[in-house]
Amino acid sequence: MDKVVEISGLGDKTFLPDAVKAGVHKPVEVTMANSRAETELVMFSCVERLLERTGLKATDIDALIVNNTSFNPVPSLSAAVVHHFKMRKDVRSFTLCGMGCAASVIAVDMARDILNSSPNTRVVSFLVDFFSP
Repeated sequence: MDKVVEISGLGDKTFLPDAVKAGVHKPVEVTMANSRAETELVMFSCVERLLERTGLKATDIDALIVNNTSFNPVPSLSAAVVHHFKMRKDVRSFTLCGMGCAASVIAVDMARDILNSSPNTRVVSFLVDFFSP
C-alpha cells in the first residue's frame, strides 16, 4: 500500500484516510475498527452534504444502496447509515460488498429498477471505496 501511495501521483487535494497518510511515514494499524471509522467518516459526511444540498431530511429517503468493493463489516454499511441518520424503519437498504468493480454496475441497475417500479421514490446510492483491509 505504501508503494502504491508513493508512486501514484496523488495531488494535494486527494482525500486519503488518516491511516493511509500515516502509513507513508510509519506502520499503519490495520484493524476492523479503524477501517469502520474511516468508512463511516466518508459515508456520513457524503450523506450529510447530500441532505444539506438537496434540502431533504433523512426520513425522506425511501431506499439506500451502499457499495464497497472489498470492506464487508457486520453490521452492514447501509445499516450504519440508517442508524446514524435515524432513517425510517421501512427504508429499503442494501449493502453491496465484496463483489469488486461489478458492484457499481449492480448498484446502478438496482437504483434504476427501484425507480422504475416505484415512481416518486427517493433513492440514494453511493460507492465508498479506498484502502480497506
